[in-house]
Amino acid sequence: MNKKSKQILIIKILLVAAILFVGVKFISSEIENRNRESGPITPSTEKQILTAEEIEKLQNREQVKVAYAIDGDTIRLESEEKLRYIGIDTPEKDRCFFKEASEANAKLVQGKKIKIVKDVSEVDEYGRLLRYVWVDDLFVNDYLVRNGFARAKNFPPDEKLKEKFKEAELEARENRRGMWGDGVCE
Repeated sequence: MNKKSKQILIIKILLVAAILFVGVKFISSEIENRNRESGPITPSTEKQILTAEEIEKLQNREQVKVAYAIDGDTIRLESEEKLRYIGIDTPEKDRCFFKEASEANAKLVQGKKIKIVKDVSEVDEYGRLLRYVWVDDLFVNDYLVRNGFARAKNFPPDEKLKEKFKEAELEARENRRGMWGDGVCE
Protein backbone atom coordinates (compact mmCIF):
# COMPACT_ATOMS: atom_id res chain seq x y z
CA MET A 1 0.00 0.00 0.00
CA ASN A 2 1.48 3.34 -0.99
CA LYS A 3 1.63 6.45 1.17
CA LYS A 4 -1.41 8.10 -0.47
CA SER A 5 -3.56 4.98 0.00
CA LYS A 6 -2.59 4.83 3.67
CA GLN A 7 -3.55 8.49 4.13
CA ILE A 8 -6.93 7.92 2.46
CA LEU A 9 -7.53 4.86 4.65
CA ILE A 10 -6.71 6.84 7.80
CA ILE A 11 -9.06 9.65 6.74
CA LYS A 12 -11.86 7.13 6.11
CA ILE A 13 -11.32 5.54 9.53
CA LEU A 14 -11.39 8.96 11.21
CA LEU A 15 -14.59 9.88 9.35
CA VAL A 16 -16.30 6.66 10.43
CA ALA A 17 -15.19 7.24 14.03
CA ALA A 18 -16.52 10.81 13.95
CA ILE A 19 -19.86 9.67 12.53
CA LEU A 20 -20.17 6.97 15.19
CA PHE A 21 -19.31 9.46 17.94
CA VAL A 22 -21.96 11.93 16.76
CA GLY A 23 -24.49 9.10 16.44
CA VAL A 24 -23.86 7.87 19.98
CA LYS A 25 -24.15 11.42 21.34
CA PHE A 26 -27.45 11.88 19.47
CA ILE A 27 -28.86 8.57 20.73
CA SER A 28 -27.75 9.34 24.30
CA SER A 29 -29.46 12.71 24.07
CA GLU A 30 -32.65 11.10 22.80
CA ILE A 31 -32.62 8.53 25.62
CA GLU A 32 -32.03 11.23 28.21
CA ASN A 33 -34.94 13.28 26.82
CA ARG A 34 -37.19 10.21 26.85
CA ASN A 35 -36.22 9.44 30.44
CA ARG A 36 -37.45 12.89 31.49
CA GLU A 37 -40.97 12.14 30.25
CA SER A 38 -43.50 11.07 32.85
CA GLY A 39 -44.87 7.56 33.13
CA PRO A 40 -43.17 4.27 33.79
CA ILE A 41 -40.13 3.24 31.80
CA THR A 42 -40.48 -0.23 30.37
CA PRO A 43 -37.63 -2.75 30.51
CA SER A 44 -37.67 -3.03 26.73
CA THR A 45 -36.89 0.67 26.24
CA GLU A 46 -34.88 1.66 29.31
CA LYS A 47 -31.17 2.30 28.80
CA GLN A 48 -28.86 3.57 31.50
CA ILE A 49 -26.77 6.47 30.31
CA LEU A 50 -23.17 6.01 31.40
CA THR A 51 -20.05 7.97 30.56
CA ALA A 52 -17.47 6.47 28.22
CA GLU A 53 -15.18 5.95 31.23
CA GLU A 54 -17.89 4.07 33.14
CA ILE A 55 -18.70 1.89 30.15
CA GLU A 56 -15.02 1.03 29.77
CA LYS A 57 -14.83 -0.02 33.43
CA LEU A 58 -17.90 -2.22 33.04
CA GLN A 59 -16.77 -4.15 29.96
CA ASN A 60 -15.65 -7.19 31.95
CA ARG A 61 -18.92 -7.97 33.63
CA GLU A 62 -19.31 -11.38 35.23
CA GLN A 63 -22.31 -13.37 34.02
CA VAL A 64 -24.37 -15.48 36.44
CA LYS A 65 -27.86 -17.02 36.53
CA VAL A 66 -30.58 -16.01 38.98
CA ALA A 67 -32.46 -18.75 40.79
CA TYR A 68 -35.10 -16.42 42.26
CA ALA A 69 -35.77 -12.98 43.71
CA ILE A 70 -35.83 -12.89 47.51
CA ASP A 71 -37.29 -9.37 47.67
CA GLY A 72 -37.00 -6.08 45.79
CA ASP A 73 -33.24 -5.66 46.11
CA THR A 74 -31.89 -9.14 46.89
CA ILE A 75 -31.66 -12.29 44.78
CA ARG A 76 -30.43 -15.86 45.12
CA LEU A 77 -28.11 -17.06 42.37
CA GLU A 78 -28.01 -20.60 41.02
CA SER A 79 -24.69 -20.92 42.87
CA GLU A 80 -26.73 -20.51 46.10
CA GLU A 81 -25.08 -17.16 46.85
CA LYS A 82 -27.25 -14.22 47.83
CA LEU A 83 -26.69 -10.94 45.99
CA ARG A 84 -27.74 -7.48 47.21
CA TYR A 85 -28.07 -4.62 44.72
CA ILE A 86 -25.72 -1.68 45.33
CA GLY A 87 -27.02 1.84 45.85
CA ILE A 88 -30.69 1.11 46.34
CA ASP A 89 -33.11 0.06 49.07
CA THR A 90 -36.58 -1.39 48.59
CA PRO A 91 -39.34 -1.60 51.20
CA GLU A 92 -39.03 -4.39 53.76
CA LYS A 93 -41.68 -7.05 54.37
CA ASP A 94 -44.94 -5.69 55.83
CA ARG A 95 -44.12 -2.18 54.48
CA CYS A 96 -45.91 -0.26 51.80
CA PHE A 97 -44.84 -1.29 48.29
CA PHE A 98 -42.85 -4.39 49.42
CA LYS A 99 -44.95 -6.72 47.28
CA GLU A 100 -44.80 -4.50 44.19
CA ALA A 101 -41.02 -4.02 44.47
CA SER A 102 -40.45 -7.75 44.99
CA GLU A 103 -42.65 -8.65 42.03
CA ALA A 104 -40.95 -6.08 39.78
CA ASN A 105 -37.54 -7.46 40.70
CA ALA A 106 -38.66 -11.05 40.10
CA LYS A 107 -40.14 -10.14 36.73
CA LEU A 108 -36.86 -8.51 35.69
CA VAL A 109 -34.34 -11.15 36.80
CA GLN A 110 -35.85 -14.44 37.99
CA GLY A 111 -34.48 -17.40 36.04
CA LYS A 112 -32.41 -15.13 33.79
CA LYS A 113 -28.73 -14.71 33.12
CA ILE A 114 -27.53 -11.41 34.50
CA LYS A 115 -24.31 -9.48 34.33
CA ILE A 116 -22.88 -8.20 37.58
CA VAL A 117 -20.22 -5.65 38.51
CA LYS A 118 -18.56 -5.05 41.87
CA ASP A 119 -17.93 -1.53 43.16
CA VAL A 120 -15.52 -1.68 46.13
CA SER A 121 -16.87 -4.25 48.60
CA GLU A 122 -17.13 -7.93 47.81
CA VAL A 123 -19.86 -8.70 50.36
CA ASP A 124 -21.97 -6.92 52.99
CA GLU A 125 -22.15 -7.65 56.73
CA TYR A 126 -24.59 -10.51 56.03
CA GLY A 127 -22.30 -12.21 53.50
CA ARG A 128 -24.34 -11.18 50.45
CA LEU A 129 -22.48 -10.27 47.27
CA LEU A 130 -22.76 -6.53 46.55
CA ARG A 131 -23.18 -5.79 42.85
CA TYR A 132 -24.63 -3.60 40.12
CA VAL A 133 -26.89 -5.80 37.95
CA TRP A 134 -27.84 -5.85 34.26
CA VAL A 135 -30.28 -7.98 32.30
CA ASP A 136 -29.13 -7.50 28.71
CA ASP A 137 -28.79 -3.69 28.47
CA LEU A 138 -31.22 -2.93 31.31
CA PHE A 139 -29.48 -1.59 34.43
CA VAL A 140 -31.69 -3.20 37.09
CA ASN A 141 -30.55 -1.07 40.07
CA ASP A 142 -31.38 2.13 38.17
CA TYR A 143 -34.64 0.76 36.74
CA LEU A 144 -36.02 -0.08 40.19
CA VAL A 145 -35.25 3.41 41.52
CA ARG A 146 -36.36 5.28 38.39
CA ASN A 147 -39.74 3.52 38.44
CA GLY A 148 -40.43 4.06 42.15
CA PHE A 149 -39.85 0.50 43.36
CA ALA A 150 -36.74 1.51 45.35
CA ARG A 151 -35.08 4.48 47.02
CA ALA A 152 -31.54 5.61 46.29
CA LYS A 153 -29.51 4.65 49.35
CA ASN A 154 -25.80 5.16 49.70
CA PHE A 155 -23.74 2.51 51.50
CA PRO A 156 -20.07 3.63 51.56
CA PRO A 157 -17.62 2.69 50.21
CA ASP A 158 -19.78 1.38 47.31
CA GLU A 159 -20.85 4.71 45.88
CA LYS A 160 -19.54 5.11 42.33
CA LEU A 161 -23.05 5.60 40.93
CA LYS A 162 -24.72 7.28 43.92
CA GLU A 163 -25.42 10.52 42.01
CA LYS A 164 -27.12 8.59 39.19
CA PHE A 165 -29.37 6.87 41.73
CA LYS A 166 -30.21 10.19 43.43
CA GLU A 167 -31.19 11.62 40.04
CA ALA A 168 -33.27 8.52 39.28
CA GLU A 169 -35.14 8.84 42.60
CA LEU A 170 -35.78 12.53 42.01
CA GLU A 171 -37.21 11.71 38.58
CA ALA A 172 -39.46 8.99 40.07
CA ARG A 173 -40.71 11.37 42.78
CA GLU A 174 -41.34 14.23 40.34
CA ASN A 175 -43.28 11.93 38.02
CA ARG A 176 -45.09 10.16 40.89
CA ARG A 177 -43.97 6.71 39.83
CA GLY A 178 -44.42 3.62 41.98
CA MET A 179 -44.31 4.28 45.73
CA TRP A 180 -44.19 8.02 45.03
CA GLY A 181 -47.65 8.00 43.41
CA ASP A 182 -50.36 10.13 44.99
CA GLY A 183 -51.80 8.33 48.02
CA VAL A 184 -49.79 5.14 47.45
CA CYS A 185 -47.75 5.02 50.66
CA GLU A 186 -49.30 7.50 53.05
